[in-house]
Amino acid sequence: MNNCSSEPNKFIKKQGTLISSFQMEDVHDFNPIVGKPQNIDKVTLNQIDNLNISYLFSTGRSASTLLGIMLMMHEQVIFTSEEVFPIILKQKYQKINRWTEETIKNYCADFILMSEGKLYPFFCGKDVLYELLLKFKEHLNYKRVIRISYLAFGINKDLSKVTTIIDKQLRYYLAHHYLKLFPHAKVLLLVRDPRDNVYSKFKRAEGRSLFKPTCLYIHTWIYAFHNYFKILKQYHTPFHIVNYEKLINESTTTLQNISQFLSIPYTEKFFNYPTITNHFFQTITHQKLKEHFYIIHKSITQPINPQKINEWKNYMNNSEITTIINATWTDSKRMAEKLNYTEHANYRVKKFNCWKTKLKIKLDFLSSYIYFSLIPYFIKRYIKKKKYPYRINALSTYDLFLRPRFL
Repeated sequence: MNNCSSEPNKFIKKQGTLISSFQMEDVHDFNPIVGKPQNIDKVTLNQIDNLNISYLFSTGRSASTLLGIMLMMHEQVIFTSEEVFPIILKQKYQKINRWTEETIKNYCADFILMSEGKLYPFFCGKDVLYELLLKFKEHLNYKRVIRISYLAFGINKDLSKVTTIIDKQLRYYLAHHYLKLFPHAKVLLLVRDPRDNVYSKFKRAEGRSLFKPTCLYIHTWIYAFHNYFKILKQYHTPFHIVNYEKLINESTTTLQNISQFLSIPYTEKFFNYPTITNHFFQTITHQKLKEHFYIIHKSITQPINPQKINEWKNYMNNSEITTIINATWTDSKRMAEKLNYTEHANYRVKKFNCWKTKLKIKLDFLSSYIYFSLIPYFIKRYIKKKKYPYRINALSTYDLFLRPRFL
């Protein structure tokens, strides 16, 4: 597969189709974990209507992927990550009451085209989505279509046993869209000590020789949880706070509590995730892709590690880290104490001038409102077609994930 990066001309754009050397031939070698689900024919309309839709709200570098992968080990659970299809496809499809075969084909094509690039590696493919929707063609409405779309993320699952969807979302400014669509959903609110969260982001950026916007790290944490609590109260949503520290230090008890909250049986299979993730990592042959996954998600290939707790304390003798940690606590103190985090001993008031960051965060809310609510769907689709023409006839997500980011 490495030859793909050295021969970019192998990618031919022709009427919106991407022809690549690995699209069909090497797909199984590339990602052996993604397998077709079983027992599609046994999925019932009653099962679809009674799927428990749950959201995992958090911020980056809080082990949200780890928790999602652990929960995905349960045979009744499907996990998806940071996709916006329920929101972005709503404009075009929410008012359709009679779904024809042609409508379903268009929806499946739009599903791939309008993807934010997060489908990989959980999505089973357009053929699975099409088969599921076609099975219930006479009974479709938009909410059922979204529920069925979630089932298409059931890699290697017996779909007849699935009862629970867990959709991980980190973009706090979009959270209200999901609760508006599914007001009876449950929410897992995953929170990490802001000092560890900011330090983890800082260290990752440093490791990749990237600019380290400390103000953005701090205020993203603050605004995220402020917004989450606001909308949870607004929609009267049942939620369960999961502390990263307890997930790591008291894993069994924490997962038992989560299982009870989600109304699924507890299982020791939650802890089997390293076997699956290591198998996945070892089979990636594209070096840039492998480096990307290791930088971002290396922790999910390893058993739970208590050394990640309060990691920032080990570096407080570094004046740069001390300033960052104290500035983090200065600004996040009010929200952090609400979440039962306590002040550290050598805390000294430190403030960064973050007015630009605060303005940017507010603009994120505004820009998301404009994009998702005001811009007509045909314009958004036109933009996607121009930007990602090779997605139009894509069978799955390999091309759209690899090409724009790594090749």
